[in-house]
Amino acid sequence: NLIDAFLNAESFADLLNKPEYVQEVSNYDSVLLNQYKETCIGISNQKLMLQVLTDGAGTLQEAYQEQQDAMALLSEAKLDEIVKTQAKINAQEEEVMRASALELEMEERLKEMETAQLVTISYVKTTYTGDTFLWPQPSSFHITSDYGWRGDIGIPGASKDHKGIDISAHMYDPVVAAAPGTVVFVGYYGTGGKTVMIDVGSSITIIYHHLNDYNVTLGEKVEAGWVVGHVGMTGVTGGPHLHFSVRVNGTYVNPRPYLGLPVNGVSTGTINTGPIPDEGNSQQPTEEPTEQPTEEPTEQPTEEPTEQPTEQPAEQPAEPPADQNSTGETAENTTQENAEGNLDSGE
Repeated sequence: NLIDAFLNAESFADLLNKPEYVQEVSNYDSVLLNQYKETCIGISNQKLMLQVLTDGAGTLQEAYQEQQDAMALLSEAKLDEIVKTQAKINAQEEEVMRASALELEMEERLKEMETAQLVTISYVKTTYTGDTFLWPQPSSFHITSDYGWRGDIGIPGASKDHKGIDISAHMYDPVVAAAPGTVVFVGYYGTGGKTVMIDVGSSITIIYHHLNDYNVTLGEKVEAGWVVGHVGMTGVTGGPHLHFSVRVNGTYVNPRPYLGLPVNGVSTGTINTGPIPDEGNSQQPTEEPTEQPTEEPTEQPTEEPTEQPTEQPAEQPAEPPADQNSTGETAENTTQENAEGNLDSGE
């Protein structure tokens, strides 16, 4: 210290220099002390940082472990989901195989039904002229489901490979023959419901499914435009519509070219709308003229003459309208009952 410096001075000059040395030593000590303090503070900060990093590493380790555990659980869940999905796929494939087998079996049964009806009639086969078919559903031109693969449409039992076109319509709208030919099938046709088939020549058959009733009989010759039945919901269907198909040599083909509709954007002609459907077909034009004259003369003279003439004319005209109705609207009911009887046996 300063006292020791004075006591230990060797000379007066040395005594004068001692305070300066002491001050320099003191300043140096202060610098060292400050550096020591700063070093201590730095070490303390580093310890704190190390602690923070250590704690952070622990947190990260915990988070990593939690993530690994979550990924393991997710992997197990995904694996379980994959196994379940594969099981569903296998079940669906088995279901498709069973459905395909049932469809083949149904097609064989339906062919047997067609053959059974064909052997009961005899007709002269004609040649298709190549003219565009008449549009089969005069009340609508809206196609709701086209020909070809359409997948699952959400209706149980509906075919995924569509063998015709669906035309939307209202219940009981008339359905007409698209071409002249011979009726070769009338009856219930599996998922197609009430069905009419017409041989139009050259091994071409046109088919109408989901009808409500029949307006033709087996073996009947029809002309284009004749009413063959009315729109219904029989068979597998989600609503009233007409399913129209074309078969060539027993194989279903795209009906679009026959109806003048474009195929893949390529025009095949123009749609043949034809005349307004005639509900009575061929019989109505011949019976309508007789129906009106027989009713008018019989009703007027029956009031003036005596009771005897009124009874005789009234009895005679009363029968023709009944006959006429039996070939028109009543014939539809009779044909429908006979056809339903046939389809019960076919089922």
